Amino acid sequence: MQPVPIRCPNAVRPWQHVLEALAGYLTLASRLLEPDAAAFCGAWNFGPDDANCETVGQVVERMVQAWGSGGWVHHTNVNDPPEANVLRLSSALAADQLGWRSYWGIAEVVERTIEWYRRYTNEHASARDACLADIAAYTRSLEARRKSPPALTAAS
Repeated sequence: MQPVPIRCPNAVRPWQHVLEALAGYLTLASRLLEPDAAAFCGAWNFGPDDANCETVGQVVERMVQAWGSGGWVHHTNVNDPPEANVLRLSSALAADQLGWRSYWGIAEVVERTIEWYRRYTNEHASARDACLADIAAYTRSLEARRKSPPALTAAS
């Protein structure tokens, strides 16, 4: 197995599972069906908490560890376009107006992503079946959180 070339391993990015953003868009869509829909027409961000902002290198290392093998190399090319060193996304409006927030931490995001690829590549599960398994896991995760909301901390 050849190492994966990584262009900007020190760049910080907001990482989340695709189901997190999808849940946000579905929450918004349901509000757009209500009588006060006009209040929800506009731009929305459905991104992860700041705790899910890590460097590309950190996430690649998490993925290598979760997969159980592999590696990466820093790849540079003077012809590559410039790239921002830090990207962050504020989802405060979605939290305030829709009650939406990201739930899966970076460790779970990486583990779920690797498991999807493992099911698809090693176990030859269909992409549909792998997606349905993730949707079921995400739904269970949301239901569990609704039954036992997080405890308040000193920072809350």
